[in-house]
Amino acid sequence: MISNRAIAAHLERIAQAIDLADPDSGRSRTYGAAARRIESSKRDFAALAQARELTGVPGIGPSLARTIGEFVSSGSSRRLDELLQQIPPGAWQLLSVRGLGARTVGRIVRDLGVSDLDSLRAAGSDGRLSQLPGIGSRKVAQILAEIERIAATRGLFSLGHALATAHLEAARLGNIDGVSAVRLAGAARRACETMSGVDLVVAVRDPSRPALAALGGESLVQLDPDELQEPIPVRIRVSAEESLGSALVLATGSDEHIARLTDLARRRGIELDSPQTTFGTEAELYRAVGLELVPAELREGREEIELARRGQLPRLLEHRDLGCDLHAHSDWSDGQDSIAAMAEAAHRAGLRQLVISDHSQSLAVANGLSPERVAAQRDEIAAQARQWGELSLLHGTESEIRVDGSLDFEPEVLASLDWVVASVHAGLGQSRSAMTERILTAISNPATCAIGHPTGRIVLGREGFDFDRDVVFAAAAETGVALEINSQPGRLDLSADLARRAARAGAVLTVNSDAHAAAQLANTQLGAMIARRAGLTCAQVINAWEWEQIAERRARRLAGA
Repeated sequence: MISNRAIAAHLERIAQAIDLADPDSGRSRTYGAAARRIESSKRDFAALAQARELTGVPGIGPSLARTIGEFVSSGSSRRLDELLQQIPPGAWQLLSVRGLGARTVGRIVRDLGVSDLDSLRAAGSDGRLSQLPGIGSRKVAQILAEIERIAATRGLFSLGHALATAHLEAARLGNIDGVSAVRLAGAARRACETMSGVDLVVAVRDPSRPALAALGGESLVQLDPDELQEPIPVRIRVSAEESLGSALVLATGSDEHIARLTDLARRRGIELDSPQTTFGTEAELYRAVGLELVPAELREGREEIELARRGQLPRLLEHRDLGCDLHAHSDWSDGQDSIAAMAEAAHRAGLRQLVISDHSQSLAVANGLSPERVAAQRDEIAAQARQWGELSLLHGTESEIRVDGSLDFEPEVLASLDWVVASVHAGLGQSRSAMTERILTAISNPATCAIGHPTGRIVLGREGFDFDRDVVFAAAAETGVALEINSQPGRLDLSADLARRAARAGAVLTVNSDAHAAAQLANTQLGAMIARRAGLTCAQVINAWEWEQIAERRARRLAGA
């Protein structure tokens, strides 16, 4: 069944197409408003379309109902098809330029004849772009910088995108007769945050069968045809069952790790890339060269080979160790699901604790809670908490860190909560010294338990804001304030490199979903991968601790101990 999200994405694309084709018409508003209503609605719009009941929904007229019905039945609509004929194909690229909305792009295309990123760069460089109303020299500079960022990341895909694609492809391949296993490999298995494609190893019972041998190679896969994502290359390596371990090690990499492994193997008379070298499991291969099995996330050619030789590899955090999620949202702020739905999903996932940490009052764009709404939410959480058995449902906030470093509620409100995540969402352009002082002030607040998505970066979309990482990490270590590995696929913040650096400074980390819907509680699988790539153990990640230990730590800070 087509989801509300898919229907909303289709309508949003129609709204964008209208603005690209006719930027002054204003006709896109109907589709954009409908998309927002449908995505946030609890009603099943695909079922309503099939029952021909859409026109009974406020705001859905006959034309919109017809478009939704066509999309539900066929995956497309005549309205979008007609609009696509009016738009230069390259114009869609321009929507990837942060700060350019569809209507502005439509005017640029119409008035300047711009058709792609290269012609937009030319229009910015020769002064034509700055002649359009509302686009001054500063805006042009930002656009040109964005174009350079896009060029630098072209051909790269995020870990979240890669894993979602790998999951779909693995399901498809696993249903083929003669395929016994499909395993993730490459950069995604090593939890790299960006990569050039997806690598899979397919184990087959009889690699001499032409149909199975033909599975190998590279193809382009579109994860969601209705979204503006580039197709991602999927590279498949076919292996006999008895060689799966060898194939998986070689396909996982990294190049540096494999080079060192190959050297060790040759000293023992083993050629890893020889067809005659067969290991059924990775552990067998590593044992054959005198090493412990190295976790995939650590295979980067750093110190992991020497640690494995000495038997000193750390016991890395595993996803199942994360007993609590300390940062999740509900429909009280900008989440899609109720507190009850979030609690039910957490209970099903086997969590011991879930902290509902909705946004605070100054973040109006996210429907932040006033102190009065915080008090009302406390009552609902208390009522819900009695219904979920072993799950402890707890009350927190994601408090905005104001530009002066203060938090968004008075001390008594903050002290009444079980957990306080302090985050920066606005004022990202402060100077390095000002942002450093802002975060340090928040860390020094005794109510602060953790700093959420500490750098504000967006994977492949935005560099983190500028502050002195080492000074902030040292302050977090001294005060016991945790630094978050935010597991939202678009954030993964802290990165693995920064999380490793923070841990070496003595700071503790916290891996949270930042879920804005019940299904997003599963985000922590990504966060756990990042933590493993950072080399983190359970002792370094507070979500693996007992809640009593976490609560005692908070109580001591509030008491000034």
